[in-house]
Amino acid sequence: MKHHNLLILLLLCCTTIVNATVFEQIKNKQMAIGMGVTSLHSDTAHHTQTNTIFKDGALFEVIGASKTLHFDKDENQKFKWYQVKTNTNQIGWIFGDALAIVTPKNQLDSLSAKYVFQQNTFSSGFGKAILWFATVEGIELKGNQYLNNPLYVEQYLIMTNELGKSLSLYLSGRGVEGEQQLKSLVFQDINGDDIQEIIVEKNAFNEGSLVDNRSVEAYTFTSAGWSKIFDESLSLKVGSDLPSPALYKIVELDNELIRVSYVDFLDSKDDVEIVNFDNAFRLEYVTYTYGWDATIAQFKPLYTESRLPLVGYAKSNYFLYKTPSDASAKITRLAPDTELNVLQSLNETVEKNDETHLKSWLLVEDKNGKKGYLPAYQVYFGDAEHATVLHDYFNNPPSSLAEWKSEEQFLFINSRVIENR
Repeated sequence: MKHHNLLILLLLCCTTIVNATVFEQIKNKQMAIGMGVTSLHSDTAHHTQTNTIFKDGALFEVIGASKTLHFDKDENQKFKWYQVKTNTNQIGWIFGDALAIVTPKNQLDSLSAKYVFQQNTFSSGFGKAILWFATVEGIELKGNQYLNNPLYVEQYLIMTNELGKSLSLYLSGRGVEGEQQLKSLVFQDINGDDIQEIIVEKNAFNEGSLVDNRSVEAYTFTSAGWSKIFDESLSLKVGSDLPSPALYKIVELDNELIRVSYVDFLDSKDDVEIVNFDNAFRLEYVTYTYGWDATIAQFKPLYTESRLPLVGYAKSNYFLYKTPSDASAKITRLAPDTELNVLQSLNETVEKNDETHLKSWLLVEDKNGKKGYLPAYQVYFGDAEHATVLHDYFNNPPSSLAEWKSEEQFLFINSRVIENR
């Protein structure tokens, strides 16, 4: 019995030493993770015979690299070869497209830096884990020329447990076709299981596109790995590829519910009332809600989409016009704070001091059903969602929708604004 207890004690000590080594290696050495099934070669050549194969997520220590980049004919890319050491002290070479190498902390953005080397328990099946970030980096071919800048880059969040098992989650990247940027990264319980989920907000910019494709994704962790439980495109467009004046959907994640809202600008340029005006839109306020469904481990639609008139208020004693023109017949004078349904928006091109400007008009309706036009700057939207964005747009319309940008926040978790870049 005494020997049995001693053996258990020795095993526990050895386990502690192994566990500590994994975390210390990640913190202090140039570690890397295999992206997919990985082959270990004896030198820097794909034709080298090898029977040494590693599963997806295998850990390696990088101990050297080739001086030059080598061609990957399948992907029209170039990568370095990296000399690595395995956890069994084997030494060999792995081609760079199959290896994500630890990103030094001083090279991380502020969103990622605050999480690097944090330890947490995301699942009882996976155990205690450490977070770190890793990068695949190479050069991509565009036309007949390899681009040195920008490099081809993929950035990953890595989670490694005490036994060295690792999982990766793609965060951002760039190449000749465009760029995907990490905008927000948050660890927060949103489905009520008392385990933190990962919420990722991204911006994707495709070459030649005038609109960024912003999205928010949420992942939960299971013993099998990451599981995506929510995915919503946020970017709002008008026409084929122009940003909407409302720009993005507002998404609120709170208490096992996800509420989405936005102002929809629907093309109405064919309406008889607004001929000869640019950027003519019919406006609707849209909301819908997702709820957590534990039976399928997903957020699913809880309420059907609701479409209502957009509500605004008259700023001051100002006339309602029959048509969108200062020279038009006046219908009535509106008292300050008169509630209005905002039905349409349109932009009038105005020449002033030899410069071209846009003036926005709104078609509105009061509670008595009386319709008419107001200069858009004469309407305010109170503290409604998108109010700041709409005020900025209508008070000073951009000369082109392609130029329309805003620094407003559109993602909220548990009623707080999410820090982003």
